[in-house]
Amino acid sequence: MPLVRVRGRSMMPALRPGEVLWTEKPHDLKRGDIVLIRKTTLLLKRIIGLPGETVALRSSRVSINNQPLHEPYVPTTAALEPLADQIFSLPPSTYLVLGDSRDDSLDSRRLGPVKINEIQGVARRRVWPPMRWSRLAITLAVMAAGGFQPARAASPPPLLLAFASEVRLAMMIGKYEPSHGWVQATEFYTPPEPGDVFTLYGTSGKVGEVTITNKRSAYRDGVFATWSARTSGWDNQAVPYALAVSGHSPVAGTALEAIPLDKPEYRGIVERYLKSRGLHVEEPLLTQAYNVPLDGHGRDEALLVAHSDASAVTDDKPADIYAVALLWWNDHGKEKILPLASQTSHKPAGRSLEEQERYYGIREFLRILCAADIDGNGGNEIVLYRAKDAATHVDIFNFDGHRLRKVLSAEKAAYN
Repeated sequence: MPLVRVRGRSMMPALRPGEVLWTEKPHDLKRGDIVLIRKTTLLLKRIIGLPGETVALRSSRVSINNQPLHEPYVPTTAALEPLADQIFSLPPSTYLVLGDSRDDSLDSRRLGPVKINEIQGVARRRVWPPMRWSRLAITLAVMAAGGFQPARAASPPPLLLAFASEVRLAMMIGKYEPSHGWVQATEFYTPPEPGDVFTLYGTSGKVGEVTITNKRSAYRDGVFATWSARTSGWDNQAVPYALAVSGHSPVAGTALEAIPLDKPEYRGIVERYLKSRGLHVEEPLLTQAYNVPLDGHGRDEALLVAHSDASAVTDDKPADIYAVALLWWNDHGKEKILPLASQTSHKPAGRSLEEQERYYGIREFLRILCAADIDGNGGNEIVLYRAKDAATHVDIFNFDGHRLRKVLSAEKAAYN
């Protein structure tokens, strides 16, 4: 990926949102290089510590092998606080990376040092905006692209997306910006304020509205992805989990039509999918089933969630173990099944459940939160909640009638 667009503000003032960078394959890395790394998502950070060095982070200062590091690129207002002091001894082929805007950055302080194979590229130069072009060249380029427009109407405000549970927005998922598209929660860091309104969406459509009642919890790492805040009350007994979208009724939420969970034809859909995964389950256990018009073309479409019966799994008997969330549609007799999430495995007799989980992981609990037209394109985005063993995970999918695409994904450890 030679071209990378800057989205977050963690590298300001060196890099600003919207700028486009030319990257090259990582080689001859040195301190001060801005690198593209893959951790929870793609991140742009600056190399601070090199392999074999000891890096100490104390208050607002960085030292390398007990020598203070001069950092002219860091804003004078940035600080390492409120983080605790940290010391890293870097093994071979391992680097410590930080954002320039230290109070607004997800970096090695939380994610740990990065290995060389996690570095995807090195930013070598800025290709946009064209700061060194002449005014004439800019005018000609704009005209060639389709005409000069001296003014543009203001874009609609971005939509913040959060996971709602109990009386709390428990995790930020990301946001949708009409001018830029989908933005991960790790790429922006300004939380809502008390008094801000969010609309909640569930499988029945709009659930209600809540108001932020306190400031975000003060996490030591300051990362917005771990932000949470209490809200005004809502009927969380009837709808325990929901998607929260900033504003008063900002998007169109679709009321999903429930399908009886014992309906044979829909159990058959799950059975056929599991068979394609090597499992032979005659009567899969459906936990959610909905008809939903995802593209408005009148096709038969459904969202199906199924889990194996955990109480039936014993150490001494074989078992098919599964947790799947599927998008199914039938277009003039042609069936298509697309997985939103899929965990499938066969446990042979004599293998303990502990061994099975060590091989294949602990089965997740899956739940469709809602279907809503978040991007305003007339179709519905599908929101899936995944309760992991030690984390909460939410995925948002876009379906254009042909292709299923994950547009946002967020996880918060140790929530459940």
